[in-house]
Amino acid sequence: MDVALLRAFVHVSEIGSITEAAPMLGYSQPGLSQRIQVLERRLGCRLFERGPTGVRLTDRGTAVLPYARIMIGVADALRAEVRRE
Repeated sequence: MDVALLRAFVHVSEIGSITEAAPMLGYSQPGLSQRIQVLERRLGCRLFERGPTGVRLTDRGTAVLPYARIMIGVADALRAEVRRE
């Protein structure tokens, strides 16, 4: 699983808007939208319901969110451990 895709997913879920989250993450809106779509394809489910005022998590997205946060935390801990030596 690509941690960068998970970070994008978590950030968009917190902001509620791909358009607003994109510049914060250093992506264009279409680029971030494409990254979310890649993650959705890899997981085999829709993570967000898209609407005119932003996005909100689907039931599956809500279920995935805590696991995404755990995986990001583990990746960050691993990175910190490797840098300690």
